Amino acid sequence: MFKISINKICFLIIFITVFSTSIHPQINWLRYNNPVLVPGEPGTWDENFSVVNSVLFHDGIYKMWYEGNIGFGYATSVDEINWIKDTLNNPVLLPGPPGSWDEMEIANASVIFVEDTFHLWYSGVDAFHDNRIGHAISLDGINWNKDPANPVLDLGDPGSMDDHE
Repeated sequence: MFKISINKICFLIIFITVFSTSIHPQINWLRYNNPVLVPGEPGTWDENFSVVNSVLFHDGIYKMWYEGNIGFGYATSVDEINWIKDTLNNPVLLPGPPGSWDEMEIANASVIFVEDTFHLWYSGVDAFHDNRIGHAISLDGINWNKDPANPVLDLGDPGSMDDHE
């Protein structure tokens, strides 16, 4: 259930590589009345900052996963400018329990939608400040289940370039 086949990952990489070369870059950007997403009220889980990590257009609505003080939040928009935070469910994903590979922090969410499932990859930090990559799935983009195989990308062997942080 949590496994994504190597074939699907390879197809996705090839698809992005092939079709991104034919996309014309946007060179004339106009600044909108920023910011479109602000930190939460004092005392909330995202009171210090709200950093956009991933946005998808799905089922006629824009869906955003963003990073706050602790964990990831979820917001939606119909026009990419006016965002509504999900105050009922936020945060939608939190760091793991004490002693886990992601106990100190989770950050850098990247979400894709494959078939009928949202897949979220994220970095997790342990008590030694080592970073690993984790995976979670959701059917609605709000209720996430962390992959029992986490971390899906661990530290490298001792002496390798990725053996720490």
